[in-house]
Amino acid sequence: MNLLSEVSDISLDGDIFLADGRKVRKDVIIIADGIRTRFASKIVESTENLRAMATGTVCYRFLVPTDKLLKDPRTRHIFDVEKHGISIAPTGWDHRLVWYPCRGGDLQNFGYFIPDELQGYEDEGLSPIPHR
Repeated sequence: MNLLSEVSDISLDGDIFLADGRKVRKDVIIIADGIRTRFASKIVESTENLRAMATGTVCYRFLVPTDKLLKDPRTRHIFDVEKHGISIAPTGWDHRLVWYPCRGGDLQNFGYFIPDELQGYEDEGLSPIPHR
């Protein structure tokens, strides 16, 4: 199965139906197509009240090619090619940086989590946290 295959439907039995007509079967299906997922109704009875809630935290995510990190003397010393897994670096009381390799180590994924300090902002898909 090509990673760029468009999924048209799934079953809870592990069947994945692709837009080109193929069907594949897997032990686990991870649905990660965002807040407006087409597949939530496969798991919950009603999606009418299914909304994301603001958490008070925002994540800025970015990818960096591993070779760029290795070539730059400012980052080479903190990057261990042999080490695989997740690195979490606290940068403050309520800030943290999560870093892990992807695409077989060709890319490094970074997620920088910080407090969401936007007041009164409401995206069409998010409900603000109720204040108590």
